[in-house]
Amino acid sequence: LRDMIRKYPDSPFIGKAREGIHALIEASLEKFKARAGENADPKMLGFMQRLLAYQEKNDIATVSVRFEPPQTVALSQLDAELTRKNIAPVSAHFSAGSAREREGIITTALQKGFGAIFPNDILKFERSTLTDRKSTVPLPVMEIRYTVEPTDTIFKGKTNARAFVGIRVGFDLALRIPGDPEVLPIALTVLPPDRFTVSYSTYRSKYSTPRPTEG
Repeated sequence: LRDMIRKYPDSPFIGKAREGIHALIEASLEKFKARAGENADPKMLGFMQRLLAYQEKNDIATVSVRFEPPQTVALSQLDAELTRKNIAPVSAHFSAGSAREREGIITTALQKGFGAIFPNDILKFERSTLTDRKSTVPLPVMEIRYTVEPTDTIFKGKTNARAFVGIRVGFDLALRIPGDPEVLPIALTVLPPDRFTVSYSTYRSKYSTPRPTEG
């Protein structure tokens, strides 16, 4: 419908197309309200309604996702402590070199979560940077800041003495609509699983025999 409006701005069916878009957006909003439940925060519901209204007004679906990764200094200090305890370091897994793949996975998960309610042509999350402008219209922004901290859990492989610390990743998300003074904050924490697999085929030390993978 949006493509038709752009290609044929003088069409007599523009009004019908606008009505169709509005009906689809309203149906998604009602689905969101039903999923949120009777005890949902009214401010959150109001914010989502304004977000969808902004998208409809500007004929866009994209929300720009921007990341602020954890501080490398803090992770390096954590690595120093872990190394003294013969525990595998963690900072390399959160380096700038691995950011694109990691943040791509987070964006995909974010899209999957919202996509259960909102079709991609109504609300679509795409990773971007401050200089990445895909639209002449200011896009809503999802800012994601995350921190990495060790837990008290230490994991060990089944066949050797190499140890891995469990990590807690805290996410602070802020969803912003251009020109809207209110921000929708979202906070969540991801804890380590009970079991995971790692690869360390290049690892060499007196504490273990190199293996391709270890559960």
